[in-house]
Amino acid sequence: MSLVCLPSEILDAALCNLQPPDLVAVASAHSRLAPFAQRLLYRELNLQSSSVALRVLRTLARSPYIARFVRVFHLRLPPAHDALLLAPFHRLLATALSSMTALQHLSLYINPEASSCILQRCSTVTYPHLRSFVSNFTWSDQLVRFLEGTPDLVELGVGAHCHRASAPRPSLTPHLSIFSGSCDTARSLMQHHRFKNLYLHSGTLTEDIIQHSLSQSTELHSLTAIVGSFSVTTLSSITQACPSLAQLRLWTTTDLDNDFIMAVSDPISHLLASTPTMTTFELSGFHWNAGAKWKCPVVPVSGEEADQEGDAELDQGYWVY
Repeated sequence: MSLVCLPSEILDAALCNLQPPDLVAVASAHSRLAPFAQRLLYRELNLQSSSVALRVLRTLARSPYIARFVRVFHLRLPPAHDALLLAPFHRLLATALSSMTALQHLSLYINPEASSCILQRCSTVTYPHLRSFVSNFTWSDQLVRFLEGTPDLVELGVGAHCHRASAPRPSLTPHLSIFSGSCDTARSLMQHHRFKNLYLHSGTLTEDIIQHSLSQSTELHSLTAIVGSFSVTTLSSITQACPSLAQLRLWTTTDLDNDFIMAVSDPISHLLASTPTMTTFELSGFHWNAGAKWKCPVVPVSGEEADQEGDAELDQGYWVY
């Protein structure tokens, strides 16, 4: 029996084991086989070269039916490449994205100044299956309009914050529970959304944000943030505002010396021991582990060898997401 005469489910099973060069050959061999091979070829795209991205985007822009096969689209270009790209490339990207209506995961790391062109085109489209959108785009009203077309969105990551921008209505993004971005954007979103994971990569987590915004996310499980200066009172405020918190990672804008860490080690351990949900706490690289009792890494006191030993212990205990 000829390959083109096989039932669709058997063709799918046969082609899914082929490598991309073989799929390209199959797509060129017969019009009956092309859609099956193209669906596998374009299902997940991870583009990190401007030349490759240009070729792929041309195909997707010219053939919307192929763009609808895309489920995962990642575009992250090196700064040197990105600086050379002009408006026609970004219009091509916008055209291709506007046809990827079956997207589930979208990641864009390009020149943020190009976001206006892309979001203007994509805001007219609905992405009913998109669950994750991560980018370095500035939080803006255009971005909010785009998000209002993503009703199934769970994870959102953005860059800088524009204070004039509003937040999407919660009824339009009811499943949003994971966010990475600035403290200001998070504060805007926490008025109407309840998060489980927050990674606040810019701005300072203030007492006002803790008391009036963070406390709204009572189911918060994981938090990473920057604090201006650390005290045990700050940690107490966070644990009280977030009773379900299990993983906490704080970075300070001030240096923490050995004397300070030794002074706060026991109070931190006692406080964490009274927080039943907490399993991991990290403060600017110093890591407390939950066990029979909370333990802080040994801090070197003096001497070059002690410094080296302390660095090795910190490396072993360092918490990586």
